[in-house]
Amino acid sequence: QTAPFLSMVILKNSYHVKPEALLVFTMLILFTIVIMAFRPGETEKHGIRYAIAFGAVAGFGVATKIVAGPVFIIPLFLLGSPRRVAVYAAAALAFFILFFLPGLGSLGHFIDWLSKLAMGSGAYGTGAQTIIDISRYPGSVLKIFSRPILSLPFLIGLGVLVAVWRRRNTYGPEARTLAGYCLAVLVHVLLVAKQPTAMYLIPSYMAAALAIVLIQRVVSGFDLGGDRLRYRAGLGFALLIGGLVAAQAFSVVGLDRELTGKRRTAEQVQNETFRKCVRIYFFAPSSRRYALAYGDWWSGGNFSAILAAGQPADVYWYQQDTRDFRDWKGSRDIKKVIANASCVMARGTHKADIIGYLKEKVPDFTYSASCSTRDETILTSGVDCSGR
Repeated sequence: QTAPFLSMVILKNSYHVKPEALLVFTMLILFTIVIMAFRPGETEKHGIRYAIAFGAVAGFGVATKIVAGPVFIIPLFLLGSPRRVAVYAAAALAFFILFFLPGLGSLGHFIDWLSKLAMGSGAYGTGAQTIIDISRYPGSVLKIFSRPILSLPFLIGLGVLVAVWRRRNTYGPEARTLAGYCLAVLVHVLLVAKQPTAMYLIPSYMAAALAIVLIQRVVSGFDLGGDRLRYRAGLGFALLIGGLVAAQAFSVVGLDRELTGKRRTAEQVQNETFRKCVRIYFFAPSSRRYALAYGDWWSGGNFSAILAAGQPADVYWYQQDTRDFRDWKGSRDIKKVIANASCVMARGTHKADIIGYLKEKVPDFTYSASCSTRDETILTSGVDCSGR
């Protein structure tokens, strides 16, 4: 239950409308099924049911984000028998197809994109077409593994597995699952190291919570020492969990303060102050209209007509991905728009893109950046920061 709170990376991505928020939910369901399967005789009695349940979660998770795939190695080690593993694989494929159906019309783009990512050694398929850049890749792997949330459970888990082997204990479901965790984390790190980005590792970050439980359960089965040692070990484990909870409580408070401060800073300059001006938004401004426009653009403009109804005129945005100046109805000529405006306000964070575009399209356009906030660039022309 501590899994969503083990890293600020998880928390900061869990409240956005993005795949990572769905992965937080997916991982919690996966861990819940894993813990249920530890009940004595559970996988022996209902192994096929568990294989299908794991397959449903894996199919949903991979359809949500391909890069999450490695974490679904874990159930392979828990299910045990080849028959249950085969059912798991078939169920995962079937549920992947089911959950991919909404995007079936983009299958060609999807395959092209995956091919580009696979071959390119840099971010988003860029760089030398050698799959990995051998001069950079090992350093990326080490950098990722330097995060304690990955390295500590992984290394301790390996140590515990070695101890099981040396004691000639049988590998029970907890130990097998711990082995699956270690392999899943290793594969995940090797995959993400092509383009090392923290949010891509959220499934493995969350799996650290499961690893803590697995390590505790395996070690408790060693029957080390007497009642006094077991009592102290249990107390130490409780203190560890308590420390994690306390640390993340402070982190949540800190995140709340950060977001509150950002909102307060953004509201120092209200967009409606410039309602008599042409308003131009560029990535990523404090603007609900831009958020809707950006989402609509990514959906292929399917909702433009609906969103345009009742919206004020003289609201535009610059789409930096395509260097396109737009309103709800499509592309527009920025030179004509600015020439007919009594005043202009442009707002966003990626100022280099918009400034370069303005210099190219309207080289005689002059502006001031005096209204800018700590987080955003605000360019004004023909108007002051109070809208006069």
